[in-house]
Amino acid sequence: MKEFEFKFQRDSDGYDIGLEVKPKGEMRLDLEKLSDRFDRLHLKSSVVLVTEMDGARVSIYPDGRIILFDVDEEEGREIASKLFEIITGTPKGEEEGRALFVGRFQPFHLGHMKAIKEILEGNREIVIAIGSAQEGRTPENPFTLEERKQMIEKSLKEANIKNYKILSVKDFNNDEKWAGSIRDLAKFNVVYTMNLWTERCFEKIGIPVKRHRLYENDRYSGTEIRKRILEDKEWRNLVPVSVAKFIRSIKGEERIRNLNRLF
Repeated sequence: MKEFEFKFQRDSDGYDIGLEVKPKGEMRLDLEKLSDRFDRLHLKSSVVLVTEMDGARVSIYPDGRIILFDVDEEEGREIASKLFEIITGTPKGEEEGRALFVGRFQPFHLGHMKAIKEILEGNREIVIAIGSAQEGRTPENPFTLEERKQMIEKSLKEANIKNYKILSVKDFNNDEKWAGSIRDLAKFNVVYTMNLWTERCFEKIGIPVKRHRLYENDRYSGTEIRKRILEDKEWRNLVPVSVAKFIRSIKGEERIRNLNRLF
């Protein structure tokens, strides 16, 4: 049997495995944290992690080198693929039951709240991603990232929902990079959305997508709420009580009207 050395590489699209090819970027592994992902661990140090997989002895180094012993090339490639998934993936079970919900939340409304409650009926935790994080104080995005975050936090506290995490993501001109940037920020195993573009982005990187119910989209939408504010029509019954109070406290109605006169 021969010995084969596999090298993890990194390029703009992520990580890959090759047989002794020139690496496209450096990769550093935390062997201490990595050791928890293996069942049969024989030796662990800051220099090398030694384990077994499918009858082969494996040595893993901080720079991403993996040396496999007692295998032929075909077996080595199969084992290296499994190692790749273990090393670059999420610890087993950590992402299970955690769902992602993406929105701009301009503003956060009762449709969002209904969707979150529905998602939590089948998942233990929800990750709420605030999209277009760089936008604020424009006609279509009148509220800043921090203001949107406060709306969500106040609404979920009002509803006694605690099993959530909030993160933010900026826009990219690349579908896969946008979805990948969210995947890098949080661990989740399913995405809920009614937006076809969002669905396409996550399917491109291999994450399952489900559709939640669409709750009276003609009423519960940020566009409709902003329109009602501009036309001086009733809008407060479309958002949680805490959101209505918050928007009034920051003079959000006046801001929306002023922004639409300026642009």
